[in-house]
Amino acid sequence: MDPGTGAAAKKYKKMPMCISFGFVGSGFYGLQSQPKRPDLPTVARTLRQALFESGAIAASNMEPLSRTKWTLSSRTDKGVHAISAAASLRMETLPEQLEEHDGRLVLRAAEVARINGFLPPEVRVFGAARVRGGFDARLCASSREYEYLLPLSALGGASEAEARARVLDFDRVLSSFQGSHRFHNFGSGLRTAVSDMEVYEAGGESWPLGLASGDDHKKGSVAKAFRAVLKSRVERTLTVCGEPYVLVRISGVSFVLHQIRHMIGTALAVTHGVLPPDAVELALATSLHVCASPLAPGCGLLLNRIFWYDIGTATEETAYTPQQLTDMEAFKREAIYPHIHGLYQGEGSELARFLQMINEPTSELHYHYSPLMRPDGKTGTIAEAPEDYALLRRMTKRWLEERAAQAEARTLARLRAWEEEPSEKGMAEATAGVTAGGTAEAGAEGLATAEATGEEVSESTRQAKDGGARGDGSDGGGDDDDDDDDDERHGASVIDEAFKPSRGVHKRDQPMLDRRSRSGLPGGLHVRICVHRELVPGPELREMLDRLQAEVRQGLLETQRPHEYYLARLDELYGAVAPSEVRWEAES
Repeated sequence: MDPGTGAAAKKYKKMPMCISFGFVGSGFYGLQSQPKRPDLPTVARTLRQALFESGAIAASNMEPLSRTKWTLSSRTDKGVHAISAAASLRMETLPEQLEEHDGRLVLRAAEVARINGFLPPEVRVFGAARVRGGFDARLCASSREYEYLLPLSALGGASEAEARARVLDFDRVLSSFQGSHRFHNFGSGLRTAVSDMEVYEAGGESWPLGLASGDDHKKGSVAKAFRAVLKSRVERTLTVCGEPYVLVRISGVSFVLHQIRHMIGTALAVTHGVLPPDAVELALATSLHVCASPLAPGCGLLLNRIFWYDIGTATEETAYTPQQLTDMEAFKREAIYPHIHGLYQGEGSELARFLQMINEPTSELHYHYSPLMRPDGKTGTIAEAPEDYALLRRMTKRWLEERAAQAEARTLARLRAWEEEPSEKGMAEATAGVTAGGTAEAGAEGLATAEATGEEVSESTRQAKDGGARGDGSDGGGDDDDDDDDDERHGASVIDEAFKPSRGVHKRDQPMLDRRSRSGLPGGLHVRICVHRELVPGPELREMLDRLQAEVRQGLLETQRPHEYYLARLDELYGAVAPSEVRWEAES
């Protein structure tokens, strides 16, 4: 019955809920609906129709989306799959449809099953829980976790020993992405347009810039390019439909358009020897324009988990129940994995074409191996690649040396200003000039952290006010039917020590720990802790940060030291963490 009509209407209550669902992405034009092509099938439109038919959305509230405050947690590629997509909305509910679980109101299993009765088998709802009124499934997400399922044969290797070595090489390249970096060379639409491209000159040589300073550039903004990857590793090998596979796990705060697919494609190219071993490091180190990221197929990509932990208030906004997790894993194992396996079969598959492109190029299907884009918009040839990479290494070295010198000069200027007029604010600004590396000589990592925690945080604050990526796309967004996750307008993507107030939480109700004047911890430390101890933002991370900040306030730890200084202290307090290794199926 439509909750908006009839005698039963008084029984319904519109309640803020977060609904979790999964889907097999083939056959849909992405998760988010396309306003310019409403005829295209999308997961969001299919789900909303099922909620309407079940009575969870009243007919009067179907359009516009603002009537139910509908917001999707992410935007996934056309053909990409998920077991943990989510949407926040004001759902029509009856008391008998709800039950309490761990202090939260959740939909009963019978009601979840009833909603699934209105859905095709490719889309499954796993549950829904009540959330606070200001909850936003996208903006409140603290991290996202993806899987990429890849046939073992895609890595090459004529023998079992060689195949194992290839897996380890692949894992090593993937781990290079961990941390806070500029991902303009690994995301679509982030780099400066060719017509607007600037050139970096040093030592009598030059190289095109992929990013431009300032926030007034729609493309090429340094702030928009920074992202924090918390984990990027091969987790294990497994068998799907009788064939061996490798499972890649990538987690981060947020991702830019096509980022994960570019990461996988680059790692495959390096593993096959198409790109040099340092290709990833060179493309991440500076704002230079580097062509080194072939786009891997999207059919193996899967949104595996989303977390909603508010590190400012130390609260978990919402969480999956044990039954939801069981159902999600079953759907992945029984529906998504076999489907991905089927997509990989055959000579004409996307993966087969990708491997041919990088290993056996033809005139119609080939990859440009050179990292340098010429003024005419074309990349160099395979014969020019070695010389171009040698030039790129020289230019990268000069770039980092220049930035280190500039950082040291700024620090000295701030120290002189503080000495002339000492104050708490002046001292804070002076110490803030020292990057996460502790000194200007700390190199690329410290410089990247300084830029990330400065420019990107200001950008994320502005982006958080932008509703352009909301809903299912019918509120004015473009035809972004091929996003990995959120588009370039997504909010905070680096966890900074300055805990920003959460959506719907008043500033005075939330502890604000200013990293410059109060916490004494260097920028980007959150990310380094997550990478070092293999965590996602949650209670364990918050406890560690509180412990470090307490010791800084007590004078037991020094302020603004290199990250390794604080990581070593955490190892003393909580025990050292052994680096994870690939789990081989026969040994599991």
